[in-house]
Amino acid sequence: MTFVDLHSIHSSLIRMIGYPSIIAVCRLISDSQWDLILICFQTLVGLIATTLVFQAIHAVTRSFYAGVFGAGCYFLSPALQYDLFVLTDSLYGHLLSILTALLVIWTCEQRPATAVRVLAAGSLLALALLIRSATMPLGLLFVAPVAVWVRRSGWKAGAIAVALFLSPLLATNSAYQGWNKLRSGEAFLAIDTLYALLQPLIAIEARGTPTFTDNATLDVTARTIFALEHGPTRAMMGPDAFTIGDHLILKDGLPAVEALRIVKARFFRVMLTHPIAFARNMAYELTTSVLFSTFDPLRVMRLLLSYRYDVDWLDARHEFLKHPVREWRIAGVTFLILETASRILGLLLLLGALVALPLHLMPAARGDRDAALLVAMVIVAAGFIGVTAMIHLEERYIIGIYPALYIAAIPTLMTRLRNFRTGLRKREPLS
Repeated sequence: MTFVDLHSIHSSLIRMIGYPSIIAVCRLISDSQWDLILICFQTLVGLIATTLVFQAIHAVTRSFYAGVFGAGCYFLSPALQYDLFVLTDSLYGHLLSILTALLVIWTCEQRPATAVRVLAAGSLLALALLIRSATMPLGLLFVAPVAVWVRRSGWKAGAIAVALFLSPLLATNSAYQGWNKLRSGEAFLAIDTLYALLQPLIAIEARGTPTFTDNATLDVTARTIFALEHGPTRAMMGPDAFTIGDHLILKDGLPAVEALRIVKARFFRVMLTHPIAFARNMAYELTTSVLFSTFDPLRVMRLLLSYRYDVDWLDARHEFLKHPVREWRIAGVTFLILETASRILGLLLLLGALVALPLHLMPAARGDRDAALLVAMVIVAAGFIGVTAMIHLEERYIIGIYPALYIAAIPTLMTRLRNFRTGLRKREPLS
């Protein structure tokens, strides 16, 4: 059996079945209030993640206040906003946050890597895979903190532990692809990857590098869509991806899995043949909203209160700067000060995480467990952001690596601040 018509594809073949299954359970509980039940469930998982983030940062820094600060940053992150939406983003992010925090806690407290703990950690990745198919490559990044956790067990026991950690993810991937093959005749995870991989191809084309120049069905379809819409634009990247993907299946008659295979091959071809354009597109994905999202509670609270995305949240500030004599100028000044402080703090957290890698790389190589753990956190965070930026990067896609950023940044910033104070004391003249 092959796919010819998009409407003949079961919805569980388009996306992973995990999140729809949770919705189905919520609807079994209450068909009229299922969305409220789902939001409460996501919020509860978020509170568990926040508690574990506190414990993880406290375990690394031995500071109660640092733990409270890190947990507060996570609680006020975009996860708080997306907990209130019927979207996979917050729940997926919370699962990865819980995994990160548990690995850090077990490492700092020197908990033995028993089979139960290792399989429990790996099962969190398997659950995440059932929500989002991208977990298959992204989950491999968590081998770094697992390796730090089991490094004192010897290389043989460590290798067994890493293999045991990955086994739930690999087994779930194989079982899911096998299930899809039974239903469709093709082994794959989800068709939505087709639309995801089209987005960077369209963005690269919009920035001047030809990506659809062949005479194949994909290229002819893309050029036809662009001609109807006056050329490719980054603003239409998402809608165009769905239009092209649906056209390949519905109008051109390609089986959906075949269309996915063609787009995937084109994605990797463009990556290899146009590496500079590909890297430039990745850099463009690092928008200010992503870079400052490590600590941006004002924006999150504003969106929570308004639920509107069609109004620029900076309009009030711009209006204040134009007309400073308005009666609300005190509120405007306060908002501007708080926003500036928030952005500076968010930037410091991001820089702290980036600085953590060179600062702790040599101590990690010498066997310092804490330094190795911080390096592993940077690997998880930087790798996750880098791989996601290859496709499309939004703050909601990286909720799961905020704890890794905080765990890498906060101890590093604390150490730099402590050294700075020590240097000032040494310079004080003797009375």
